[in-house]
Amino acid sequence: MKRLQFGLVDPGSRVFFAAGAIFCATLIIAFVGESLFFRNTPVPTGGQLDLRNWDFSASGMISLGGTWAFEPEKLVTSQEFDQTKSVLRRVPDTRFARRGGSYFSGTGSGTYRLEVLLPPRDQDLGIRFSTIWTAFDLVANGIVVKRVGIPGISPQQSEPGFAAGVVSLGPTADKLEILVRVSNNEYRWGGIVQPLVLGNVPSLVTQKRWDDMVVFLMVGALLGVAANALFLFAYRRRDSVYFYFTAFALTVALRALTSGDGLISGLFPGLGFDAFVRMGYTSQYLIMPTAALFFHRLFVEDVPWSALFWFLLPCLGFCLLLPFASVNVLSWSILPYSLVALGQTGYGYVAVCLKPAIKHRPGAMIVLAAGTVLLTSIVVNVVTEVFFSRAESGFPIDLAAFVIVQSLVMAKRFTWVFERSETLAEELKGANRQLMDEARAAEDARDMLEEVVKEKDVLLREVHHRVKNSLQIVLSIINLQVRRVTDPGALAAYSSVRDRIRAISSVHDRLFGLDSEKRIDLKAYCADLLRQLDDSYGNDGPLFQFESETIQVPMDLCLEIGLILTELATNSCRHANIPSQGGFVHISLRQTGHGILLTVSDDGPGFPEGFLPSGVKTVGFKIIGSMVSQRRGSIATFNNPGAVVQVQLPLSKKKDSTAATGFE
Repeated sequence: MKRLQFGLVDPGSRVFFAAGAIFCATLIIAFVGESLFFRNTPVPTGGQLDLRNWDFSASGMISLGGTWAFEPEKLVTSQEFDQTKSVLRRVPDTRFARRGGSYFSGTGSGTYRLEVLLPPRDQDLGIRFSTIWTAFDLVANGIVVKRVGIPGISPQQSEPGFAAGVVSLGPTADKLEILVRVSNNEYRWGGIVQPLVLGNVPSLVTQKRWDDMVVFLMVGALLGVAANALFLFAYRRRDSVYFYFTAFALTVALRALTSGDGLISGLFPGLGFDAFVRMGYTSQYLIMPTAALFFHRLFVEDVPWSALFWFLLPCLGFCLLLPFASVNVLSWSILPYSLVALGQTGYGYVAVCLKPAIKHRPGAMIVLAAGTVLLTSIVVNVVTEVFFSRAESGFPIDLAAFVIVQSLVMAKRFTWVFERSETLAEELKGANRQLMDEARAAEDARDMLEEVVKEKDVLLREVHHRVKNSLQIVLSIINLQVRRVTDPGALAAYSSVRDRIRAISSVHDRLFGLDSEKRIDLKAYCADLLRQLDDSYGNDGPLFQFESETIQVPMDLCLEIGLILTELATNSCRHANIPSQGGFVHISLRQTGHGILLTVSDDGPGFPEGFLPSGVKTVGFKIIGSMVSQRRGSIATFNNPGAVVQVQLPLSKKKDSTAATGFE
């Protein structure tokens, strides 16, 4: 078995240990907090409370929670109260039993009575009352000191109401009789939900003011964090977690105003009982959906949408009761809702609080602590609701504190995002500075390259100029030699060499005026080349018919096409006897999907039968064949009716080309 030593526990165990400690601490505070506050104070027993030895000025106020005498189904006065027929009821108590039976139906009436023996001196005493459902008379020594609603035996005679406050009893003798006549025909359980408190009027008023101030401060804090979250959502619409947190905080604020002393009834005196109850249940039923939506957006990786849907579905059924159901139905619906809320909270606690804490998500430990307090509070509320019917009466200090803690989580989240954005901004600034430095370096390099390119262009133009001049010198030498040669064969050989050199020289002549990376206009180049050929033949030469579209080609391809065109044109002139007969040579240049198509045709006798370009041993066709083979082009010959030669050359030399050349 693996041993876990103290201080070396795995992170998951530490999380469970912390959650358990918070849970136990909250349970202790919830169940014994009130008893600690009123410790060592006299308690009503058997319908009587002996305070003859109690000093209200020195020792403070007294909670009247204990055993009271009770007459069921009767609203009686002090004289009519029959002590012999009464029963003892525990206060706070909200379960009316009809006709003395143990079964409680949910509605009814009754009279509570408590006899208090006071110290033998004149004191300004008062009673602080809080939640009593749903209409009552507070009677002190036979005088009605406070009436809320109209208590009555039947629904026709009664009118529900709600109020909380402090009433003064004035000067009192050594004995005080307190009667509380309660009737309830609308709510599931009627009676004294919160025990009365007896004490000096100034002390009670001060305590009431402090308690109300705490509530208003808490509500103000809730409204403040809600406004802050709504402000953030207004400027960051895509982050819906702020919107759901606003709804959650506003729901808890409404819950705080409708629970406990129900301060919303004091803020709006004209608010009816029905509206007051519906507002209270609205705040209670909307807490779970708004909290679930908020936590889902806060930890969207841990809670999928499908789980959120099944989580919200039960709450939707209870929310549908709010506008239609009666107050009695609403009051009974809180019992199943409490059980549903307990199950939902347990599931949400595991998914939203424990898992992120185990995974060490940012702010998860704060959420774990707050979620544990909330889970414990809901457990306490469910227990008190089911067994004591008091869950709706206490001020939700736990929920309010939970929202405040969540606002801290949101603040930490926002701060983390802000710090992250600042860090990214600094990194971006550094990257921008680096990019600017690199851009300046690239600009310097570009300027340097431009200078190099300019120098290269100048050098290339100079090279082309020198090559052209050299070729012109060679042409001049050949022309001088031609004048001295009388042999027809030698003259033809010199003429062929001269035409080839002229084709090469024409390319360099055109490159001299161009930048290094521009292409040559093939149409203009070939037209100039044919013009020179025409000049060399004189008036007895052929008629060159040239047809072409504007085509821009690289220098090497232009040179190859020029040499091929020169060889084919001179070949047509030589073998078709065109100079002596005055025929024509038709030249066509077109750009196709496979490259450049050169077609040369004449009106001579055509090729002999069985003619193959690869079988010709002349220098001209060998030059043509070599160039076509190197460029992976193709050549085709046929008669139509004169000789026709078609040469297909790709724009670039592709090693994987499989075009047939016709030469080996």
